[in-house]
Amino acid sequence: PSEIAPLSGSFNNFGPFYPNRQHWNADGSRLIVTGYNTGGDGNYAAPYDRNFHLFNGSTYAHIGPIITSGGTGLTNHWRWSQTDPDELLFVEYEGVALKAFDVSDMTISTVHDFTADGYDRISDDFCGGVGDPSRDGRYWALGGRKSGSAWYVFVWDRTANSILCEIPVPVEPGTSYLPQVNMSNTGAFVCIWGTTAWTSGVTSVGRGVSVWNKSGTYLRS
Repeated sequence: PSEIAPLSGSFNNFGPFYPNRQHWNADGSRLIVTGYNTGGDGNYAAPYDRNFHLFNGSTYAHIGPIITSGGTGLTNHWRWSQTDPDELLFVEYEGVALKAFDVSDMTISTVHDFTADGYDRISDDFCGGVGDPSRDGRYWALGGRKSGSAWYVFVWDRTANSILCEIPVPVEPGTSYLPQVNMSNTGAFVCIWGTTAWTSGVTSVGRGVSVWNKSGTYLRS
């Protein structure tokens, strides 16, 4: 903490982000920690801004803050690439594009803008509860909204840059009673966790983890 405090404004604590985040990159050479503030009671306190820092994944030496030369930092909705150790994938708050932060040169690029596929928003809970891809990083189960209110879980093939299926869901994926949506490691299946029974179109889905193939066919729950 003493090493990174000068680069971190008023942050008084440093540590891992949410425990379900992937803090080490694809080859284990780097990890992310976050700077944040706590009050005298140890709870999260104002100012509520946070930033992210890179460390060497083996020696834990501080590399620096994750921020572009123009001052743009990383949002809370990120995950490391499965295959590229320099690539952090993220979705901006209420954004509709999947973007990449290259930590080797601190630049940002757009991987895919889902506006072209009819979406007006991607679920903000990207890689908190939604968006873990297949092991090879090819297939992604994401949450997307159309027409301002209709939510879907959809499977995106990053290699082919195409959407394979759309599964209608009653609430934003990653929220309420659908808190988890992810691809299987093989990329063959989509898993949606429901804390209560729900419906997808005319399909009744039971409480618990439901399994769909990547073409959008409901298999079981």
